[in-house]
Amino acid sequence: MKSLLILFVTYFLFFNQANAATALCKSSESSTSYCKYVGKIEQMYINNDGLVLIFLEKAIPTDMAMKFNYKIDSGKAIAFEITPENSYLTSLIHNTAQEALIDSLEVEIHARSTIKGYMKLDRIWFKSPNSFF
Repeated sequence: MKSLLILFVTYFLFFNQANAATALCKSSESSTSYCKYVGKIEQMYINNDGLVLIFLEKAIPTDMAMKFNYKIDSGKAIAFEITPENSYLTSLIHNTAQEALIDSLEVEIHARSTIKGYMKLDRIWFKSPNSFF
């Protein structure tokens, strides 16, 4: 019984570690430095000015972002803005994020600029939950 309990605890700790959210900023060999988030989306916010906030499980450290010249007030969310010029593209991004939120899928988001005190999303993708095993 004791070995079964140890096996269960080990599996639980490993599984939670393997799927833990990560948030960091780093340099890039082929492009500009960026901030990266890998994890699940907790919630989304959209206001009538077209600002969309995607709230993250783990915040991007604001001091780390500052080291790469990204001045942000909060790392808990990544933003993008819906405008008449980019409405088609942002609707695709919004739908992707919304699907990830509803289906509780892990996403990877990169951001290379800021908007209204948040990192500004410039790409997002997600995996099937089956690919985690």
